[in-house]
Amino acid sequence: MINKRTIVEMVLASVLIFMTSCSSPKKESNGISSKVSQIDIENGHLKMELMEKVSVDAEITPYSKYKDGVNMYYFEPFLDNYGKSDLNEYKNRPVLFNQDIKEITKLIQEYSDGTFYTLKNDIKIIKQDLELSIPFMADDGEKRNLYGIWYLNEDGQFVGTEVYFKSAKTDEKYAEIGKSILDDVPGYEEKNFEFADHNTISDEIRTLVERITGRKISEKMYCVPVTEKLYNAVTDVQEIDRDKMPYPGEYYTFIMYYDIDGLPWKLINFSMKESKGVNLADDVKVFDGELISKNEWPLVVTYNADGIMSLELDSFFKIGKPYKEKEQVCTPEKILEQVEIYFQETLLEVPVTIYEISLAYDSYFTDPKDGLIENVVRPFWLVRCWDGKKTVQLVFDAYSGKYIE
Repeated sequence: MINKRTIVEMVLASVLIFMTSCSSPKKESNGISSKVSQIDIENGHLKMELMEKVSVDAEITPYSKYKDGVNMYYFEPFLDNYGKSDLNEYKNRPVLFNQDIKEITKLIQEYSDGTFYTLKNDIKIIKQDLELSIPFMADDGEKRNLYGIWYLNEDGQFVGTEVYFKSAKTDEKYAEIGKSILDDVPGYEEKNFEFADHNTISDEIRTLVERITGRKISEKMYCVPVTEKLYNAVTDVQEIDRDKMPYPGEYYTFIMYYDIDGLPWKLINFSMKESKGVNLADDVKVFDGELISKNEWPLVVTYNADGIMSLELDSFFKIGKPYKEKEQVCTPEKILEQVEIYFQETLLEVPVTIYEISLAYDSYFTDPKDGLIENVVRPFWLVRCWDGKKTVQLVFDAYSGKYIE
């Protein structure tokens, strides 16, 4: 059985960029190193003119994060509740993220003005998956629900968990608005709302998510203060009817990632074209002629003056032994050389600003030349650019620096 999460990943991957081999640069760079300050590289912010119509005002992963090299990892079996398959036991005593459901509801209530007004176990078996729902009543009368979903594989074993805490009104997707800001209005203003200092509450929310999931959250996270002006800008881009989904008042959206060796595990959605005659590991999925990589999705929490508005958390995969021990990765100078080559071959109609140059992990596959294609987790350089209307993300092999089309 392919679960709902896997199907969504397959659809996303089938329409997004694909990993391919890259040829050597066709043109020489014009001395990028001479333009780049090593102090800026270490401090994590670079501002410069790269070329005509392309400027850099970007956050950069600090050099200290990768100076000793970066590993590539195999996967291990699914992390959450792996191996347990007694459905009756789960009905009698639900476990989320390897802890009793009562511990989860207690943690959420610590940051929410309201209460879960029943802990009666309402668990259903839906297409071999398990689904739980616990109602919550906010102090202002709003009804929310905590949803827990356990996915099962063909053998009836648990292979991952998704958890949602959100309004009982299914059309209210304020977490999605917050995530969209990263692409639609990346130059948002960082500010504090009166109800909570963003630095303090960011640390608290990160700790909360670590306590719920039992996993370390990356230091790199986004705290987006959603003002009415920002909300209107994003809903305009997304063409969302604000009469049906009005601005709920000031709130923060926290976008987090699991941590691997001090770097975030971001969702890049890579796939590889299936080739004849290659051997695939049992856990490599194929969809429409594409090998689909495993991904961890961002963890999202929205928070306002009344506490947690919603959260979206999941736990699926586990990092195993290194596929490759630490190897040096390219520096930002090398990546900017490749960016320059990319834009030399692109007809730019408007100026572009590079606002992020970050090193992150995501899923991909071992080299087919190794004889067996397996899922691995490896580093990539991500370069995010803004042209005033849309965000473009460029991806580069972290080890070779080659552009990935």
